[in-house]
Amino acid sequence: MTLGKFRGSSRQRWLRGGIANSCSDFLNVTFFPGLNKVMPLKFAKPIRRKIEKTNRRKVKNAHIARTRQLVLKRDRRCRACASTVFLEMHEMKSRSQLRGKPPEEIFNSFNCIMLCSTCHRQVTERIIKVTCPQCGHEW
Repeated sequence: MTLGKFRGSSRQRWLRGGIANSCSDFLNVTFFPGLNKVMPLKFAKPIRRKIEKTNRRKVKNAHIARTRQLVLKRDRRCRACASTVFLEMHEMKSRSQLRGKPPEEIFNSFNCIMLCSTCHRQVTERIIKVTCPQCGHEW
């Protein structure tokens, strides 16, 4: 079949039985064989999974940033050595223990403290133990 005998846009050629030249010829229409009719789609196109994951990640990162600011405002220095440089947020209950819960439950001011980078590494490696001043619970 030659394309020379068809005139008009590629969409018109496709509707008349010609060959479509690009993917855009097939978007937003459904062709029913047996019917010589093009019907527009009657449902919304679903949001792609990649876009959903990106949106969730943005919301989570924004929540972590807000929590970090609250904890920094509350603590202002390292809870272990009172240093004011290289401060990092440490979660008392680890993310792996709270897996599957929403970020609001993992990252909140009750579960997080500020530590300097040296103390944070030592707490993570379990060289230093962090205890709650009110109840004496160790993490």
